[in-house]
Formats: sequence, C-alpha cells, structure tokens
Amino acid sequence: MYLNFDNISVSLSKSLAILLLIIIAACSTTPAYFQKQELLTKATATNKITCDHDTVNHCSIESPLQELADQVFAAKEQGDTNQYATIMDIGEKSLEARIHLIRAARKTIEVQTFIWANDEVGNLIGKELIAAANRGVKVRIIGDQMYSASDPEKLAQVAVAHENLKIKLYNPLNYKAVSSSMDISLGAITQFSTLNHRMHNKLMVFDGRIGITGGRNIENKYFNWDLEFNFLDRDVLVVGPVSSDMQKAFDRYWDDPITVALDQLTDIREKLFVDGKQIPLPSLTFPDFNEFDDLIIHANNSAYIAREFIDTAHAVTDIKFTADPPQKPFLEDKAAIIGTTKGLRQIIEGAEHSVLMQTPYFIISSPAYKLLKNLRKQHPDIEYTVATNSLATTDNYIVYGLSLKRKKRNVKNLDFGIHELNPAPGDILKMMPRYSILSGQKGADKMPTEYDPAESTKFERYVTVPVKTQGPKMSIHAKSMVVDGEVAVVGSHNFDPRGAAINTEVTLTVRDKSFANELSESINLVLQPQNSWIIAPRQRVPLVGHITEVLETVSRMLPVFDLWPFRYTTSFELHDGMEPVSPAHPNFYQNYKDVGQFPGTALSDDQIKTLLVSGFGAVAEPLM
Repeated sequence: MYLNFDNISVSLSKSLAILLLIIIAACSTTPAYFQKQELLTKATATNKITCDHDTVNHCSIESPLQELADQVFAAKEQGDTNQYATIMDIGEKSLEARIHLIRAARKTIEVQTFIWANDEVGNLIGKELIAAANRGVKVRIIGDQMYSASDPEKLAQVAVAHENLKIKLYNPLNYKAVSSSMDISLGAITQFSTLNHRMHNKLMVFDGRIGITGGRNIENKYFNWDLEFNFLDRDVLVVGPVSSDMQKAFDRYWDDPITVALDQLTDIREKLFVDGKQIPLPSLTFPDFNEFDDLIIHANNSAYIAREFIDTAHAVTDIKFTADPPQKPFLEDKAAIIGTTKGLRQIIEGAEHSVLMQTPYFIISSPAYKLLKNLRKQHPDIEYTVATNSLATTDNYIVYGLSLKRKKRNVKNLDFGIHELNPAPGDILKMMPRYSILSGQKGADKMPTEYDPAESTKFERYVTVPVKTQGPKMSIHAKSMVVDGEVAVVGSHNFDPRGAAINTEVTLTVRDKSFANELSESINLVLQPQNSWIIAPRQRVPLVGHITEVLETVSRMLPVFDLWPFRYTTSFELHDGMEPVSPAHPNFYQNYKDVGQFPGTALSDDQIKTLLVSGFGAVAEPLM
C-alpha cells in the first residue's frame, strides 16, 4: 500500500504536486522513537467480567480448530513436527474464521493491522474483540496510526472499554491518534521519515497456537462486503508452533517505543481527562449487525468450521513466519537485517524453473532487477509470471503510472509474462462468491472516480479511475509467490521498493508441494484469458517500429519528462475460440487482439494523466 497525502484526486496538477512534495521532503529526516516519552497517568478502564464460572477457558465456544491445536501441541511433545495451514482466498470465509476464533479464544488474542476502518466489518470485529475482553480474554491490538484511527472520541471510549483490551498505535505523528490534513502537510516537510514509515503488517494470533496472516486489512472491501470496491485478497490460517512465532513478533512491536498506547496520545487524553482527572464517557455502542446473521451462524457451527478450514488444510513440516523489525528503515546496519525482503531474495535466488507472483503493484527495484537478470543468465529457460492490476482495477493509478515506465524492461529484458486483471473477469463468482449479492444491492452500480471513505479521514487511501463495466469494482490485493512449484510465500509484502525499504512487512513461507500447488492454482485462475489481459510487445511495423522503439528507450531512461506516447508494450485479449499461446509463439498476433494500452477504463483523459505521471516515476520510485 502506498502512502497517499491530502485529497489526492484524479487531477494531474495535484498528482504531480504530491510527487514533488515527496521529492522535496525526502531531504528531511526525523529520528525514530528510540526513547519513550515520560509515561502519563494511565486511564482506568472497566474491569467487570461477564464469565465468572469458567476461569480456564473464559466461556469460549467449542472449536475444532482449538481441538486441532491441542492435538498438534501434544504431538509436538512426542517429536511430531506437523503443523496445519489453510489458504483463505474468499473474503467472507476469512471473516468467518476470524469471528469463530475470536469467540473460541481461551486466553489471549493479538491483532496487528495496517488499516482498521470505521465501517461494518471494522465495527463487527471491534465488537467481537470487546466481547472477548469482557469474558476475560486478554486482547492486544496494534494499528498503524495513519490508517487505523479516524475518530478521537470513539477511540477514547475504546481505550476505557475494558482493562483486558489494550491498544497501541504505530509511529504516531506528533503523538496524536488522528492526523489532520495540516498535520500531514507539515509532517511531509518537517517529519518525513516519521510520516512515510508505516507498519504494513497483518496478523491475528489466538492463544499463541492459531494464527492468521496475509494481505487483508480490517475493512469491508477486504472481505467482499463493499458495494463499490472490493479486493481479491489472500491470507493463511495456521495451527501450530509457527503461531507462537507470530505472537513473539507481535510482542517485539508491542514492547518497542515506536508503538504508543491510546491513552498516551494527546488528542485521546483531551477526551479522557479534564484538569488531570479522568472523566466518565458514554458506553461504547455499535450498530446492529443483521447483515452478518448468516456469517455468525457459520462461525458458531463446529461442523462447518471443520469442513471449511480443517478438511482443506495442508499438513506441513517446513513453515516459517518472518517479520521485519519495528525500526526497519532507521536501523544503521541494514545489511544485517534478516527481514522479509532478504528472505524473499534468498527464495528467488534459489529458483531454477519458475517464479510465479501475484501482487497489486509490480515495480521492480534496481537490486531486484539485477537479481532477476542474473537468475535468467544462470537459467535461461526460467519462467517469470506475474498476476497484477491493470489501470482499470488498480486502487492507486499514480502507482500504476510508476510501473508503466518499466514495462518494456520487464517484458523485453526479463521476459516476464505480465497479466493484468480485467475489471469484469469471467470467473468472478469463483473469485468472489458474494459478487452476485453485491451487484444486486442498491448502489452497487455506482462507479465513482475516487473512493469516498466512510470514515471522516482527511486523506484518500484509494485513487481509482472509472471503468466501463457496471457493478462493484475489484482489485488484486493478494501478495503471494510460488517458486519451482515447491516454495510458497503469502504475506503483506508487495513486490515494490516501498515494501523492501520503507514499510515493515510480514511473510509466511511454506515449503510443501501440495500447499504450493493449491496456491499456484489460485494465482493461475487470475491468469486465465477470460480474467486478465496479457501484456506483450506491439506488433511492429518494419523500420518505423524500430525507430519508435529506439526513441522510447531513450525517453524511458530520462528521470523526468517521459512523454514519448508510443510504448513498446500493449494489452492483448484472446479472440473467441482461439487457443491461448505465449507472446513468443508464432501464432500470438493471430490468436490475440490488441485492446490498447489501458483497456476497460472509461476516461481517456486519465490514461493521458497516467502517462504523464509515469514521466516522473524514476525520481519518486525510490520513495514509493
């Protein structure tokens, strides 16, 4: 996810102004939070327990996942190394798993997220976590301050909801929970390192024995619950000791001074204290959740949970969770960091036959380019394939403009097979079963040029372009990789420079053919011609095509003003009844038709703007 500043819109002038602001502000630095501020008086929270007869399991519901955890940890004592991992591609099923595990938690719950929205899903999970705290479960939450806080008054109520519920925000700007547009604008100039460094981690851990990690934030669109815009995302449910590693990683963030408790933040304290004395606040209330009735029924059904999340699980022995250190971009000896980027590099370096990726943004950094180039020299026949977003499906068209500048290099020099998602994929019901429900609801055919957040934030997270299709828009958000059909990675790490150098990230690596095969099948579904366009060289006209390519190469090398309108690549769509082939096949241009640089979009104006933004991409790319 990319940091978007105040009121980013489809206006070219604003977009370029943002990029220039990033470039100028890059000269500013701010020390990390290596020293805690002097702790202020802690707020007193409610301590009433609703479960007073079960001091061991705190009135948790019966759970086949908890029973499986009992078996795994008992077998571990006998030397059995089996753990269980379930791929969760479907948003509503991933939400069912979360609600079930919150209700089944016996002692502890940890939650770490980049985004926590004040919408239906955000409120549902919040309500369930508070209910768990009320019955005696210790609940700890870390949210990124920039995207997990929007209402100081409600956050103050949350801060004192129960003593079992503890919340911290990561890297808060000016020690505030909610940043105004003025805070962000000034921060971009005076505290750029603080503003730009975000926690992109996503995980949930239950009793240190069961965990969930992957790409999903806490917001409607990550669970296929939004009428306008939803993500194709992925996470993994794990049962076994790797969950304990996830809990330890969470503890490292919890104990680091870069995370600050809610009641220590100035705007929250203004709601909690008057003249140094804590004041009573209204009880925290949540709206009715009738629309989740069927989901709750599933979450409480043991047979359903076993069928969906245990029967589909893979027994694996080689599974590893990796988390970047909380102070990632501020550490002096970055070469010594054993983090997510280094782990991904080592996995790719070991590739011999294939590297299959899925990522929202595909921006190969210079070090990654050199790695992939050298790997191809060692293994000339290695197959590089990526499933990513088109301009019509991206959640940030400015970032798409940055990747556009490097397409020729990636296709011609690296021989990458790039597939970009169609906003109306033929297999949408396989990818998103709730799509038929969403598209039939009122408002689902509204296609805004920008996403309008439900909460009262002062900056935009999603910057999209209009599309020709009706119904809820969709976008790839899953971050996954399979190498040689054996090594699988699912996590929060996008394949871009920001994930490598700026954001903190997490990854789950599984070395298991069965698990890797299922993940490959999921990614390959998106690659199918009815679901994605394939990027390939334009069909060249003799002499003219050669001259055009030379001029384009020169233009792309310039750090700014990449305005050459003719590009080496374009998008292709399979003709009806024709056989899919690779761009290298002699029948490719017979079987496929050129559908233009930006198919599926509704405004050619935005296509031009994207080209212009890409002209400045080389300058801003290291910061993105």
